[in-house]
Amino acid sequence: MAEKIYKEQVIEMVAERMGCSKTSAASALSAVLVSLEDTLRQNDRVILTGFGTFEVRPTAARKVRLINGDRAGELVDIAPSHRVAFVPGKPLVEKVRGARG
Repeated sequence: MAEKIYKEQVIEMVAERMGCSKTSAASALSAVLVSLEDTLRQNDRVILTGFGTFEVRPTAARKVRLINGDRAGELVDIAPSHRVAFVPGKPLVEKVRGARG
């Protein structure tokens, strides 16, 4: 099973790679993440060439059957919404496939 990497560990990796303090790395990572959030909140796409694309996609209204609780088996309406999608870039896909194969 794959190991999980948490934000603190990413900060440590960035600090080591950049040769800076964890505080500086945390600030840089935070700035990047907030910028991504702000862009996606405006329904714009974030294209990181060589890595991938983040975008907001609409989801249609639909009916789902509940499987738990007192209302199990009942159909309920789910309102239309939005979700964040990530499409990996070709270089990232090739690197991940190469690392596993």
